[in-house]
Amino acid sequence: DEAIGKLISDLIIPVELRARHAHGLATLGKTGKGSMLRKRIELMSVSKYGIEIPVELAIVPITIGHHVSYTTFLRDLTARNKAAADQQYLKEQMLHVQKLESLGVLAGGIAHDFNNFLASIMGNVDLALAILKADAVTKNHLEKIQKIVHHAAELCSQMLAYSGKGNFLVERLDLAVYIRTLTKIVDISAGKNIRIEYSLSQQPLFIDVDPASLQQVIINIVTNASEA
Repeated sequence: DEAIGKLISDLIIPVELRARHAHGLATLGKTGKGSMLRKRIELMSVSKYGIEIPVELAIVPITIGHHVSYTTFLRDLTARNKAAADQQYLKEQMLHVQKLESLGVLAGGIAHDFNNFLASIMGNVDLALAILKADAVTKNHLEKIQKIVHHAAELCSQMLAYSGKGNFLVERLDLAVYIRTLTKIVDISAGKNIRIEYSLSQQPLFIDVDPASLQQVIINIVTNASEA
């Protein structure tokens, strides 16, 4: 009863959407010269409940004697479009995973080679400390090099672990005590114009963790805070 006497366009396309589909609506009234053309267009419609939905409108001519009528089929494309969007999302996620895998392989290869260089540096520093009768200043510089190379080697181990080519070195340590050992490097990470105040637990806080990973987390937190 609601449809009788009305144009199909009036039923499926409200006034506010007419301008968007003016071209598509214009083609509905054209059947071609001497031919019964089937027409199919996609447009936005509004359901009886006021919800905007994508639809496919198909016009099929039917000849009865010399009289030509047209049957209109309307199909809700919501489910089809959602399936297509989901498929596209999965495709993008797959490509993202493949990129991460490639980066993991690259990072693992670089870390492995870099670790070899660090091992060579560490070996030469150890030999220098063992052979040279160095003064206190020279010895201090060499020991600093040792610490820096040691931290760099830990970062390489992290990269290898994340890329699947190595293992995390999990240790049991007291969190508060460990943070106290990082105060110098943490202060440097914060910058010159920022003062860090420590309020660490006096009670033991034992955790099982990879020290290099924990150090990186703490430094990242401090760096992000200082930049903010």
